[in-house]
Amino acid sequence: MRSMKAKHRLARPLPRLLSTAATGVSASAAPQITPITSLLIANRGEIALRIHKTADRLGIRTTTLYTDPDASSQHAACSPHSLSLGNPKAYLDGDRIISLAKQHGIQALHPGYGFLSENPAFASRCEKEGIVFVGPPAKAMHDMGDKARSKEIMTAAGVPCRGAAIEARIYAESPEKGFMPDSGKLVHLTTPATDPDVRIDAGFVQGDTVSEAYDGMIAKLIVRGRDRETAIRRLELALRDYEVVGLSTNIEFLKRMCRSPAFIEGDVETGFIEKWKDELFAPRVITDEVFVQAALGSLTAQLASEAPHGGSLGFGAPNTASERSFALKVLDAYSKQDGEVVQVTVSQTSPGMFSATVTRKGAEPVVIEKIACTSSTPKSLATKLTTFFPGERIHSTVVRTTPNATETQDSKVVVFQHGVRTELALLPPKWFEKALGLKEIAASVVAPMPCKVLRNEVAEGEVVKKGAPLVVIESMKMETVIRSPQDGVVKKLTHKEGDICKAGTVLVLFEEEAANEAS
Repeated sequence: MRSMKAKHRLARPLPRLLSTAATGVSASAAPQITPITSLLIANRGEIALRIHKTADRLGIRTTTLYTDPDASSQHAACSPHSLSLGNPKAYLDGDRIISLAKQHGIQALHPGYGFLSENPAFASRCEKEGIVFVGPPAKAMHDMGDKARSKEIMTAAGVPCRGAAIEARIYAESPEKGFMPDSGKLVHLTTPATDPDVRIDAGFVQGDTVSEAYDGMIAKLIVRGRDRETAIRRLELALRDYEVVGLSTNIEFLKRMCRSPAFIEGDVETGFIEKWKDELFAPRVITDEVFVQAALGSLTAQLASEAPHGGSLGFGAPNTASERSFALKVLDAYSKQDGEVVQVTVSQTSPGMFSATVTRKGAEPVVIEKIACTSSTPKSLATKLTTFFPGERIHSTVVRTTPNATETQDSKVVVFQHGVRTELALLPPKWFEKALGLKEIAASVVAPMPCKVLRNEVAEGEVVKKGAPLVVIESMKMETVIRSPQDGVVKKLTHKEGDICKAGTVLVLFEEEAANEAS
């Protein structure tokens, strides 16, 4: 299981950051010790960042390596000296890496973990070329590379175990979909607070892109405690503070692992997930309060450009009664409600006070009165809400994302509440669908509001699929992607870049015959 690793903390020697050479005076003379002043880090991601941080603290000049997909990565930028390897597979090209070290006069090489770090031939080659290999000698690699043999050696040496430590690997993947890997931009990222018992080794920050060219690990979360149970409890608390939006992760799965009695007891083997899958993937119920906070967070995002009335949400003047509705589709494979559409209507009853009606198909509407809500002014996509429901105060983070012109999905709203992540699609309101011509004007697409045409995404005569981007418009300083309501053939693009259009202006005409067939 790659995403969770339990381990005992062993007493460890200091890293070898001094090189030795014989003086030639006598067989019993002490070797000459030469401090390392320059170091090539032959790795990537959080490993390279951690090595750089330590070397920098020790006054050692570092040089990092990067490939084409990693050109804008954190590890490539952390050092003033960084060398390109080009090909994505070049981190394994030992000959080239040694050649670069010699070419730039670098004294030592640190392989990190994985890649070349467990290659005895590479370690020997470094020594032969006069480059200090920061790591174990080749013989130790042979011995410690075998887990059974390494345990025997450590036990015989009397290396003590001090408490328990556990490492959880935060991956871009979907455990609920067979651990299918994911990639994409980290639109929103909040990490747990660190302390002497909680450590994070991360190679990405908010705004970075997790590439499909490499392993999808975002970070390592390492915690320790006096025993296994304490360490696992501390790990779950840290995982609850993680917030990731932009791609799928295994965080929810890891939290469920931490709550598994069998896992806590250490009853773990390679068939653990299959054996306990009903427990690990048990469906949960999304409460009405989550949908209400998604609506309030979306409302805040809509009104972000308006002057706030104090620290409260408002639709207009403080005493103005108004209401807005939001259609939210559940996108959560862990939930019983996956795919369900829930309507939330929010009404302002007084400044900072609201009521909400939650309507589900086949159920009586649920009305929640006397909701007090304050929000932080969103500096990015995330809004912090403090909501007082009858009998309960809830702190939450609501993140709203809008697809770009190359995507075909709806806007999304992600709610983080009580350490649980809920992803929802924010469906277009009925007036918007009508303006887009989704039902009543089958052979054309019109401007939903007064706007400026930024660009056309298709060409006349092009065959398009339903949901494909057609035109990008700008209105009220916001970009909107107009998407195709149907499969069809573009007959005419009626406006070009820079044109100003009124609401209802036809932007795209389809071939009538194709439109009739589609309808």
